[in-house]
Amino acid sequence: MHTGCGITRRDAGQAKSFVPLRGADDSFLWVGKPQALAYIPKSAAFQPFSSFSSPSDLPLSHVKSWYQIVVAVPSEALEKASNVLFEAGSTGLEEVSSQDGTGRLIAYFVGSNQRAVLHEVRSGLPEARINASQVELEDWSAAWRDRFEPVWPTDRLVVCAPWHDVSAPADGYRVVIEPRTAFGTGGHATTRLALQALEGVVRPEDRVLDVGTGSGILAIAARKMGAQEVTAIDTDPLAVQNVIENAALNGVDGIQAEARSLELEDRGYRVAVANIISSILRPMLGRLHSATEPGAVVIFGGLLSRERESFASSLEAGGFKVVDVLQEAEWIGFTTSKS
Repeated sequence: MHTGCGITRRDAGQAKSFVPLRGADDSFLWVGKPQALAYIPKSAAFQPFSSFSSPSDLPLSHVKSWYQIVVAVPSEALEKASNVLFEAGSTGLEEVSSQDGTGRLIAYFVGSNQRAVLHEVRSGLPEARINASQVELEDWSAAWRDRFEPVWPTDRLVVCAPWHDVSAPADGYRVVIEPRTAFGTGGHATTRLALQALEGVVRPEDRVLDVGTGSGILAIAARKMGAQEVTAIDTDPLAVQNVIENAALNGVDGIQAEARSLELEDRGYRVAVANIISSILRPMLGRLHSATEPGAVVIFGGLLSRERESFASSLEAGGFKVVDVLQEAEWIGFTTSKS
């Protein structure tokens, strides 16, 4: 299975209402409702089905056709079926459990080559029951706004939308996010783990670097936690604009939002956070090491529990000592110290 791809699981019979969403975060496209989000690296979403080489910034409005393929296989064959579907170009999978030993995967695809993809899936899964259908696009921004609820990632932090009448916890803080996308609202485990890690390490007067900032939720939270200065970078200019708007909603200054990648000129940060995926984080380790001061705290998120050992080895080789590992469901986050 393509590393970083996720599978949302739900019980049989749960209602479906899926909305294709383009995430402001540079690495993810989200498909689904807040209670059952399937996601993939955005690099896989709009490339040719055989290519997962680099992120794409193609807006969702350019996507004219979505379809789903439903595959029913014995439970022990689910992993094989997942691999076949991702190799065929699936942009997200949902696994539906059953009581009869049969598993069902709902796979989502972008494009109009349904016949060719069906042939590939049937060739790879000759024993499976397979059917396909079109997926209707909804007004995603309105749909997501209707479904967005406040989130409490820690006892001292609440994340909410501008229209929510929610107060900050006692001795805590409130982060207001305009939910233009499904990612970066605090609703996903990767964001919550990063917020929990930040809360334990940010000190007054810190310079903080947020790589792949998305909505700016981590940058804004770091500022409210007492950081003196935060640099928030993302390769998506639309995401950076969202950061600026969200910072204004929260009444915070001291956040420098820039549409760019991590550069060799970035230096002197005591705290850095990168909540992306392992395939993007690994090539970035050298630049993160250069960007941070000796003994700096560097937080890594967007990782699956099955990647724990391999990514820990990459961290050690890259000059980072693992200090703590947080986990929620299948997701993990590393807190490290720069060696």
